[in-house]
Amino acid sequence: MPKATIALLIYASVATFRRAGHGFTDQGSAFNADHFSEKQLAAIHAEPRLSVKEVPIDAIPEGVDTSDLSVESVATAKADAKAKPEKAPAAKAKPAPAKE
Repeated sequence: MPKATIALLIYASVATFRRAGHGFTDQGSAFNADHFSEKQLAAIHAEPRLSVKEVPIDAIPEGVDTSDLSVESVATAKADAKAKPEKAPAAKAKPAPAKE
């Protein structure tokens, strides 16, 4: 199974907030995991008005700004999602016979 491409989701606790040369919103912003330098990432993690989550790119919620994700990583995530075998629908349980 291919390894999922990871994105950093960064949420601000206020409508907009800037740190490490980037703007963040309370709706969330997605970045490639390698987008920031170590110094920038340390500043982001140290900032109490920002929260950071690591998620697979194909699991980014609707409404999150994805404009800073690289085209290649999004394409890879879409290809990986297509390559995953679809799960067969679960069998429905038969109702128990009625007792008389």
